Amino acid sequence: VKIKNDHSMLVSLCKRSVDCGFKLGRLSECLEFLDITEAHLPSTDFENLSQIWFQKATIKLKLKDYDSAFKEIESIETHIEGEDFLRYIDLEILKYTLYKETGNQRKAVDILKSLKSKIPETDIDMNLLINSYFLDIYYPKKNIPKLKIYLKYFEEKIDELEDSSPYDIQIL
Repeated sequence: VKIKNDHSMLVSLCKRSVDCGFKLGRLSECLEFLDITEAHLPSTDFENLSQIWFQKATIKLKLKDYDSAFKEIESIETHIEGEDFLRYIDLEILKYTLYKETGNQRKAVDILKSLKSKIPETDIDMNLLINSYFLDIYYPKKNIPKLKIYLKYFEEKIDELEDSSPYDIQIL
């Protein structure tokens, strides 16, 4: 049996194995499999390597191995230039989560502000997502003025939906 030299089978097997392991809570085994896959990929295959590094950072976050998760993010950041915007957003949200989990609320808020400034106002879904992260930061602190700002955005979007929808919207 000859295996293709493009590593697609290895990456596909890795993805499936990690998905299964993640669902079963076998995070250490997922990391081992990602390490093995990474070792067999060419060092120039940044598309697949960045996905592996992202998965490793996510798992290390779940394991509360924050320093290692930050190192994985650094690996991605050095190779993400010119990549698609959604991948950049995913990475920034992962960084936000890491900073929030490690108690660095200021840095987490800075990341959200930066993201918000780069997302077009017309991208309602992404703006709602980012605003929900702001609520996640400010609600536990009972920061009422900040909560009102981000809740107002949700109210405005709900009003717009009600005004533009041909259906009767009932808010439960």
